[in-house]
Amino acid sequence: MTLNPVYGDRYFSDENGFEESKSVFVNTCGVVERVKKSAGLFIGELGFGTGLNLLATLFCIEKSGVEQTEISYYSVEKHPLPPQKISEIIAEYSQNFPEIYDVFLENYGKLFSRIKDGFNSDVWFFGKLKVNFNLYFGDVNDFLNELDVKFDCWYLDGHSPDKNPEMWSETVMKKIYEKSKIAATAATYTACGLVKRNLRAAGFFVKRMKGFGIKRHKLFIEKRSADLETNL
Repeated sequence: MTLNPVYGDRYFSDENGFEESKSVFVNTCGVVERVKKSAGLFIGELGFGTGLNLLATLFCIEKSGVEQTEISYYSVEKHPLPPQKISEIIAEYSQNFPEIYDVFLENYGKLFSRIKDGFNSDVWFFGKLKVNFNLYFGDVNDFLNELDVKFDCWYLDGHSPDKNPEMWSETVMKKIYEKSKIAATAATYTACGLVKRNLRAAGFFVKRMKGFGIKRHKLFIEKRSADLETNL
């Protein structure tokens, strides 16, 4: 188990981080279904960490058989990991997506070598899949304030609320709501009361679902049109 030294929290499940990313984020948000219906998809993420959510997303899209598509991926990280550390942490999963893994590490390494405060953007190609990659180096509130697009999906993957409460504040959830399209979906591994309350206060529909592995629950989140918005 590898812990983030700043928050003292693990980056992903001890059971299988790759399968957790697929189950909690990619599948819950319905990413593959959305890609099949749209020529482009905007995904936002709170907490880039090791990049495993991005890799799981690319893996699932590739396996779906979509001929050609484009996604725009925006993530924020206050403490970005160097590529060598990422490789060390997720090496055990690299066999699941060897070609994607190699392209990702090469491109991320180049981006990390010139990383600066604020947005760090690049265009990456994984076969026929084009990824407009945008990593914000800094504070989550600054990241959300500077976004000038609206999103189809959100991966809420900051460290646990008791370790990193700033990432889960009502203010942050309201900004995510404002930056989301109608029918946008979001997901998170945490189902604690604080997170549910803040999401609902922001205007989201929130549903608790069965979690991954030994984790009892995860959350499905959706921005519904005004006539459908309800909190259960």
